[in-house]
Amino acid sequence: MKVAFAPDILAGSLVLWIAFGAAVFNGAGRSGPKGPARRRRAQKDKWQMLFEKYPQPTWVFDQETLHFLAVSQRAVRHYGYSSQEFLSMTIKDISLDDDVPRFLECLEATGEPPDSTGIWTHRKKDGSFIDVEIFLERIDFGGKPAWLEVAYDVTGPYRAGDVLLKRNQTLQTIFDRIPVMITLYDSSGKIQWANQEGSRVLGWSPEELQQIDLLEASCPDAESSQEALKFMLEAPPEWRDFKLRTRYGHTVDTSWTSIRLPDGSCIGLGKDVTQQKRVEDALVTVEATLREMTVSISDCLWSAEVDSQGRSAGRRFSPVERKITRKPPRFFMVSPGKWLGIIHPEDRAQMKQALQKLLERRFLREGEECRIFRTGGASGSAVATALDSEGIRLDGAARDITYRKRAEETVRKLSGRLLRLQDEERRRLARELHEVTAQSLGALIMNLGLVQQAERTLGTRERRALTESLAIAKECSKQVRTFSYLLHPPLLDELGLASALNWFVEGFRSRSGIQVDIELPEDLGRLPQEVETTLFRVVQECFTNILRHSGSSSASVRVASHSNQVTLEVADRGKGIGSDVLKKVRRNPASLGVGISGMQERLRQLGGTLEIDSNSSGTKVRAIVPATKTGQ
Repeated sequence: MKVAFAPDILAGSLVLWIAFGAAVFNGAGRSGPKGPARRRRAQKDKWQMLFEKYPQPTWVFDQETLHFLAVSQRAVRHYGYSSQEFLSMTIKDISLDDDVPRFLECLEATGEPPDSTGIWTHRKKDGSFIDVEIFLERIDFGGKPAWLEVAYDVTGPYRAGDVLLKRNQTLQTIFDRIPVMITLYDSSGKIQWANQEGSRVLGWSPEELQQIDLLEASCPDAESSQEALKFMLEAPPEWRDFKLRTRYGHTVDTSWTSIRLPDGSCIGLGKDVTQQKRVEDALVTVEATLREMTVSISDCLWSAEVDSQGRSAGRRFSPVERKITRKPPRFFMVSPGKWLGIIHPEDRAQMKQALQKLLERRFLREGEECRIFRTGGASGSAVATALDSEGIRLDGAARDITYRKRAEETVRKLSGRLLRLQDEERRRLARELHEVTAQSLGALIMNLGLVQQAERTLGTRERRALTESLAIAKECSKQVRTFSYLLHPPLLDELGLASALNWFVEGFRSRSGIQVDIELPEDLGRLPQEVETTLFRVVQECFTNILRHSGSSSASVRVASHSNQVTLEVADRGKGIGSDVLKKVRRNPASLGVGISGMQERLRQLGGTLEIDSNSSGTKVRAIVPATKTGQ
């Protein structure tokens, strides 16, 4: 059973009249004078007419079996069942299964008429459901105890009220959960209602807020209170900030707007903006700090707006640009398209490429280096620029690295000189080992051979020592010659790179057992001495790494000669270099020792490059160096 509506007086009156008529009808068949019989028949006709003409479904059902005994035509039309169908059914057939036990309890508890039993749900023939308010009365129908029932259809009002109740509950939930203070004021400024957020921020409960003068309690002074009251009653279409004091004495920053209602009351909407104010104050402080840093640091900070083709629409520089560009800020603001004009012609292409990367939403983490023209037309400073992009605005920083570039150039020259001295020292040591130490060991072997011819005169122990000494001398001679050739093979100076590589690969095969394939162009010819030495050292370093780290059973060496450059490629089929390690090596070649960084420095001295590709199938090192044949 659902929540009952108030009893319907008309329906209750009908129950009384029908009950009275039923009582007369029940006595119609009893014996008596003809006059009273005619009166009973007349009363029966009136009862039947009232039963049929009443605009609400009405029926009579047996008190014991609950079978329908009589049904009005209104019930037939409203429920969709015929009279015969109704008379073959019970009251249970039109009730919900869950309602039947409670309905039976209601029948047992029903008192004297009229008595509304509340709201119930009935099922029509088409399967739809309706909500009805039921009025019941005990009657004697044809000598049987029965129930007279009137069903008043309240589906529309009841469900509308249910929807309204749910909407009110939804609105109440929103008001209580929304993170906005909502208050209702009367025309004098007294709070009539406040939500949970207002209570949370200000500290007073909703009930306490209705008992106090909030403006007086929360505003710092009377002037602020009057200002807040005026704003609230005028209800301008704007937000205004107010500092309020909570119940516990804390001050909070709030922002309010007001909505005036037709009856003169107002709805106030407020937000706690204390944290927002703190963030704004912090941003102001950070902005001031950044402005001071911009003035004091030695880097030039800039911002530019560009279109989709990279054309500058405006450019702003920090004060440091005078030190780097020696141009006033108005030069770039008035002529924004001239910023590429101060870049050296040889460097403009790379700067345009960098700009294109930014337009593709890629951040240049390593920055770009370029040369610029300073006032007077001379090519002066080198600038490293780190760029970032947001929409079509570019932000960057520039630093004068002229002195750093000069220092790097000096270091590069010193490094090249050191490498040349190193090669000269290798050449000298190799020559000394070959011409002096190896010759001495050869003489020693010859002398030991002469002594060995007279070994018959020696004892067994002495003969064994002589044999071992001769073997050691021969091994030392072999190692000295190998070491001499590895330091600097004479073939490299005498016959060139091709002969030196063939000799080196053959020796590496015999020493390591690793199968090596070598591919050299037939017309390689002689290359400049520095190029041949550098490429030979690259091969040496690569095969040292293959032997120590790769675990490969095979490798290959390939040399390709083009018109103005030579490409050397050394590959293995080992376990490769991990991706993380490879990234680290590319960022800092010295992270794995001096081998890779040494190869890179040798190639850089000649204007060449070193490339390393590696995966689980092996490693490939590629050295590319510009070179022209000597014609020798």
